Amino acid sequence: MLICRLFRQWTSRGFVAAICGGLITSFFTPVFAQISVVFPTPQTVIQRNNANQAQLWVEGQCPPGTNQIDVYLEATRPGGGVNSSSFMLLDGSPQNGRFRGAVTVQGGWYNLYVRATQNGSVLEIKKITPIGIGEVFVIAGQSNGQGVLPNRNTTPPTDERVVTVPHYNHTDTIRLPMPPQFERITTDGVIGPRGITSWCWGVLGDSLAKRLNVPIAFYNTAWSGTAIRNWRESITQDSTATSWGEFFRPKMPYGNLKRVLQDYVALTGLRAVLWHQGEAEYYDTNPMAPNYYNDLRFVIAQSRADVGYANLPWMVARASIDMFTRTLYPSKRYEPVWNAQTQVIQTTGRVFFGPDTDTLDIPRNDGVHLSGTGLIKVANAWNRALSADFFNAATPLLPQTTPLITDLSLAGSITNRVVPIGEDVLVTISLKNSGEYAASGIRIRCQLPNNLACVNPGQFTLSNGQLLARVGGTLTPGGLTTLPFVVRPLANGTFRLAAEIIRSDQFDEDSRPNTSFADGQDDTVWIDFRTLEASSSVFSAPISVNAVALPLVTSNQPVPNPTQSDLSLLAVSDRLAVAVGQPMRVSLVVTNRGGSAATNVQVQCVLPPGVGSFSSPTLTQSGQTVSGAVSSIPAGGTATVWFQVSSTGAGSPLFKAQIVSVNPTDSNSAPNNGYDNGEDDTAQVAVRVW
Repeated sequence: MLICRLFRQWTSRGFVAAICGGLITSFFTPVFAQISVVFPTPQTVIQRNNANQAQLWVEGQCPPGTNQIDVYLEATRPGGGVNSSSFMLLDGSPQNGRFRGAVTVQGGWYNLYVRATQNGSVLEIKKITPIGIGEVFVIAGQSNGQGVLPNRNTTPPTDERVVTVPHYNHTDTIRLPMPPQFERITTDGVIGPRGITSWCWGVLGDSLAKRLNVPIAFYNTAWSGTAIRNWRESITQDSTATSWGEFFRPKMPYGNLKRVLQDYVALTGLRAVLWHQGEAEYYDTNPMAPNYYNDLRFVIAQSRADVGYANLPWMVARASIDMFTRTLYPSKRYEPVWNAQTQVIQTTGRVFFGPDTDTLDIPRNDGVHLSGTGLIKVANAWNRALSADFFNAATPLLPQTTPLITDLSLAGSITNRVVPIGEDVLVTISLKNSGEYAASGIRIRCQLPNNLACVNPGQFTLSNGQLLARVGGTLTPGGLTTLPFVVRPLANGTFRLAAEIIRSDQFDEDSRPNTSFADGQDDTVWIDFRTLEASSSVFSAPISVNAVALPLVTSNQPVPNPTQSDLSLLAVSDRLAVAVGQPMRVSLVVTNRGGSAATNVQVQCVLPPGVGSFSSPTLTQSGQTVSGAVSSIPAGGTATVWFQVSSTGAGSPLFKAQIVSVNPTDSNSAPNNGYDNGEDDTAQVAVRVW
């Protein structure tokens, strides 16, 4: 018998929900109210304590009138979590449509249900799935911790509970995109912010998830080619280089570890840092590695200071050899490094013995890197090192309180969009807080394109074509502040500069800071202008190498009918602002998205008053109408016809065009039925004449 316990009858929004055998069933979803959960995002894993529990912070937006938020957790795997006995109170007094609170949850993999009520009546229930309470690790070191390309026959995890944040960070030391968005680890994917492929970590994650029956999350900050000196120097100075003179990005490699600890670990917690490094030491400035012991202890101490936890556990692998250095000592280990690693483990509190990888995957295919079955052997060695004794002795860092939610946005303005070359242009970036809470710790980056000089950065600091600004104090709800600066074009062309918010102390309700300029979020702004003398050159701000990958655009168009054409029309002018009498070229671009070739395509364009001096290689003029034909356009093909005209007076002439006829018939529009009906076989373009 299936027994359903109704926790709310029909409500004012027309909603019924029930707990049926531990499952939640929604009979009708309201369309008026909306719960938006900002944190946690799906597949987030929160570090549990040694009693197999964690405080799960949940934060987001709720419908107007909500005066209580409750949550229910439903385990999705046998033995991998404990269902809530009922809805648990999360926030008893949401303010201004925002809620935040924490509940205690057992280790496991869950569906999270968030319920908004008003005076006991259910407004909405939102499902976030899955959410994990388990184990979180940070990897650090060099290439045999990071992974290498091309793929060395790595094995991906088979368990969906082995996850990461797949954001690759090359350069940024200010902020990682927040909040973190987790995904399952894949064979060739990124274990963010630096890991390449699933490497040995996918197999290790599978082993831990199976043994502990909790989800496993990895962050990977290891960096290929790094000596321990590079890790220490990237803490104490601006930049560091290999012994052969190759410089790392400023504050890297340690910068990635610091950002993970301060940005992501603050939200998820952390069991331990897993260190695999040492093979590069023989080739560094001193082959005997006399400072390895002190440098590694320094890095460990700095990580603990940066995360604010003096007992942050570290597990250090003994990793010291390649196929050459293995021959230098009878032990088959590079002893100056191996012994220093052992000494660090033995003399530094809360540092644990990791695997001895010097005995694994011998010989190595390229002389240095692990591959294939060797990666599985290393994963198994890490699994043995991460024993029950380790978990009992290593007290994890637990997550902190989540930040509040605000709503920051950028806008931009410019004094003149058409300027002579060499003339100064005042650009103003406007920052607004539309949220319900004050915002602090705000930083803004503006990227300049080539051939655009900054002659007065204002509140920004200029470095290598980037303007960086730190907005002091707090920006109150409804507050607006402006950041002006002056630029000067050095060449003729069109200039496109961009700005974005790269950090704040708060979550943003509808954007993720520091994801670069191409994602269309409201924490970015593009500003463009051109020089007075026309040029085809376009100078655009480059998208950051750290940009979050955008999803592929998926077409919403129906499958083409193989017996019909599907024509669309685009009208384009080579100049949108011209002087009286100056020639302008208008192109009519016909695209066939149908399944059949289109033949005898007739196009027509009406010339606005005051336009003359017509010329064209393929079109003809009769009165104010321009017309012509394209004999055939294949399926998926495009054809362009054009004409040239000039205007006899100032104004804003509007050119209107349509497709007059086509064979076979068009699947979604009717030819020759007017210029203003909105069908895709019509087009218009306006030009300003001065």
